Amino acid sequence: MIGNSQVLVGNHTSAAYLINLKRMVNIVGMVLILSFLAQMRIPLIFTPVPIVCTQIGIAILAAYLNRKDGMLAIMTYIVAGGAGLPIFSGFNGGLSALTGPTGGYIAGYLLAFVYLSNYLHNREEKTILNIFSHIFLAQLLIYIPGLIHLSLWMSATQTFSVQTMLIIGFLPFIVGDVIKAMIVSSYMKIVCKCK
Repeated sequence: MIGNSQVLVGNHTSAAYLINLKRMVNIVGMVLILSFLAQMRIPLIFTPVPIVCTQIGIAILAAYLNRKDGMLAIMTYIVAGGAGLPIFSGFNGGLSALTGPTGGYIAGYLLAFVYLSNYLHNREEKTILNIFSHIFLAQLLIYIPGLIHLSLWMSATQTFSVQTMLIIGFLPFIVGDVIKAMIVSSYMKIVCKCK
């Protein structure tokens, strides 16, 4: 009798270990995807903020991981980059990357993930237009901490207007955001078999 209970406990422990191992692999895999997509960038000469593809990774993360694991993946990405691993855009890392002009956008990935994860994991029927609009809106949420942080960063060295802030940190990226939302929503249409 004792032998059987030990086998059951052993099997339960092995199953829990495999589940945790799978979760860790998924989290690390998503961090690697975010890191790779961050390097797909287009620098702009008039702004310190480049066009990046990291938002595509945030959408993929929201589709494939539950909220807890997704948040762990994004926090791991931010902490690892802040600790010095060169995983942010342009192979940057360290606290200077988080306190620099793009630090607020990196923090905005959390907002975008939570919003998009809530939408993608609810049970309502999803059409391609709904998916597109929610992905685009999630990208817009990144601009809230992004523009706040960029304005604080810029105000330390110069004066600027709201118009300048929008030209440097928002308007040049809208077309790219539309294209990224179209790419991701088309992909999700195939994966989710949406209408």
